[in-house]
Amino acid sequence: MIISKKQILSIGLITTASLIFGSSCQQNSKTKETDSTTDSLPEKQVDSNTTELKLDTAWKDLGDSLEVPEFAIKLEFSEKSKKLIKETQESVIISTYLLGVPADKNSSAYKNDGQMALASQDIELLQEDFAIVHGMKIAKADLDLLENRDFDVSVNVYSGRRSNPNNVLSGGYFDGKISSARGKVHNIKLELIEEAHPIN
Repeated sequence: MIISKKQILSIGLITTASLIFGSSCQQNSKTKETDSTTDSLPEKQVDSNTTELKLDTAWKDLGDSLEVPEFAIKLEFSEKSKKLIKETQESVIISTYLLGVPADKNSSAYKNDGQMALASQDIELLQEDFAIVHGMKIAKADLDLLENRDFDVSVNVYSGRRSNPNNVLSGGYFDGKISSARGKVHNIKLELIEEAHPIN
């Protein structure tokens, strides 16, 4: 199903994040992917004692789809946000969308927002600050519809709303081409919404 970036942004993109500290592993994380191939993925384990991280930068041919190269997200929390996340046992969602511009400028996706969604994945972190985005798959048929196969990667981070019905975090995000995202660690800084937008 093709959805526009406008619809994606309406899901709540104030980049939020919930903490994940102390350990650079994903042992308590949950990964969910949505695309035409699969609904869930196994966890990607990372040794917290590893000094040199090796990410898979290869494209994998799966027949009618391709598996996207890995990249990683490192969350950097302000002291206040770290404290709140720890005290409330809140989780953090790292939400990744793969987006491309259709070659057909008469397509509904292009007319609605200029882009089409290729795949998405949510990773929920519990007391961690690091995640590897891996196992995302794109249908070859969708790639054939693109103007440029060097599609966009959009990563947003927000709180998991376990202790608060509203998102409590604000901060950075990552937007870039898959060619610049693959095989690298990207830092995202986060703080409480009240820090970013204080009420006088």
